Amino acid sequence: RPVGHLCAMVVVSAEEAARIRRRATATTPSGSASAGDSRFPDAAPDALAGRALLFTFFQELAEPVKKLMLTAWRARGKLAADMKAYAVLLVATVCSMPGRVTKVINNPKLREAIAQEEDPMALAAVVCGTSGAVTVGAFGAIVGACVGGGSGLVFGAVPAIFTFGLSLPIGAAIGGTCGLFAGAAAGAGAGAAAGATSGATAAYFRDEICYVTLCVASRVYDVYDVLVVRPVDAVRRTGRRVTETVHNSADYTREKAAAVGTAIVDVTAEPGVRITAASAAAGAAA
Repeated sequence: RPVGHLCAMVVVSAEEAARIRRRATATTPSGSASAGDSRFPDAAPDALAGRALLFTFFQELAEPVKKLMLTAWRARGKLAADMKAYAVLLVATVCSMPGRVTKVINNPKLREAIAQEEDPMALAAVVCGTSGAVTVGAFGAIVGACVGGGSGLVFGAVPAIFTFGLSLPIGAAIGGTCGLFAGAAAGAGAGAAAGATSGATAAYFRDEICYVTLCVASRVYDVYDVLVVRPVDAVRRTGRRVTETVHNSADYTREKAAAVGTAIVDVTAEPGVRITAASAAAGAAA
């Protein structure tokens, strides 16, 4: 065999050959017996002694990988529970963040500290630069670790046939570590520069920003007043007027009916009216 052959080869003893033959016989289906017989012909196990077997490293590596996959499949319920718990924690944190941020912003001690600062531009640059460095640095570290780990795995696959696969995890670990630090450094630097510049600019033009914000807010409120507030008030006033008119009409009708009934009672209570009504009734009966 040439020295630089790409296949991993070992020379096995008689006992090892017998063990491999038994494993191949046990794992080979009945329909593929001819394929197993073509590789291991019907002969005594001693005939395999001294022969070069190919891909034995990958055959030995397949069994732990299979066990790992089976274990991961059995633990899929725990994985789902963990993902659910992480999702609940993330949603709860995101939902509670606006209230917490508002509480921090409205803290009187923070307002006093900001009011006492003589250089608001430097304060804004430090705060925004630190926030940008932490945020972008974390993102850069994640991206760098992923890219570096993948690159290290690719480069470690080249000598894997000579190192029995040990170069794969070593290359991934080295590449991931280097990518982590490189991405964190690059992201932190870029985030600090961008955040400091943005914060200093916003602090320098803070009066103009406040004026523009108030103008925009007033225009938005005017549009909201014209499109929403006034029509709703008109509808409410119209409904109130209709209700009041209906109630007044009902009260007026009841008062008129009561007045008519009182007048009728008063008229029928007079003696002359009673005699006239009785005479009319007798004449009608005759």
